[in-house]
Amino acid sequence: MKQDLYKQYATIRAKQDVLDSIEKDLKNRILQDMQSKKLVKEKFEFGSFTVASKKNYIFSNKIKKLEENVKLAKEVEITKKIAKIKENPYVTYKARGLDTGEANT
Repeated sequence: MKQDLYKQYATIRAKQDVLDSIEKDLKNRILQDMQSKKLVKEKFEFGSFTVASKKNYIFSNKIKKLEENVKLAKEVEITKKIAKIKENPYVTYKARGLDTGEANT
């Protein structure tokens, strides 16, 4: 029975990986479609889609150098055992050829 819990997780995880891949492809195709039609929002009876934008900043070399200095300072604190360690347990999983019952798409 204990193995069932783990197998159930493995099966769901494999299906989720497939769904994530399909979702990514569909989102890209929807974005291309909406941009080609110059649409910002598309409404349907099941929901709406909106083209959004996320800003990413590219910083100057001055800021990059400051970030590098902070990184080095953190390494020093770790080495000198000044920095405190906080451990958070979590589960990792590596798939090993589990059949999900889904056809490859």
